[in-house]
Amino acid sequence: WNMVASVPLFSHLEAQRIAEIVELLRPRVSVPGEIIVHKDAPANCMYFISSGQVQVDVPGTPLYLQAGDFFGEIALIEHRKRTASVKTVTSCQLLVLDETDLEELMASDETLAAEVHRISEERRAELDQANNNSPG
Repeated sequence: WNMVASVPLFSHLEAQRIAEIVELLRPRVSVPGEIIVHKDAPANCMYFISSGQVQVDVPGTPLYLQAGDFFGEIALIEHRKRTASVKTVTSCQLLVLDETDLEELMASDETLAAEVHRISEERRAELDQANNNSPG
């Protein structure tokens, strides 16, 4: 519960709503070097990092995410395949949110939906820029 409450994406929510979200999340533990998401794979969930660090493999300099961050939302929102591979740098405790649960959350909370879309658009722009700057 505390981890979900500390995620900036959920910071505006009331305790009851956070409790509802906690019920939707499934825990997952990953070891260092584990590939969690494969680029171009179908997407059916997104991930919240409870502890540890992951590396998002984008062209050029990799992006590192840590506790409180989330990933995997671009493919869900845009209904497309994964845009990048993600692997663990350290042992990680993750919380997994299925696509249908994300859609329901966003449909029921305009502020949450707007924030997920904003972050997704920022990441998409960064990814597109990195892809345009990569050789080949």
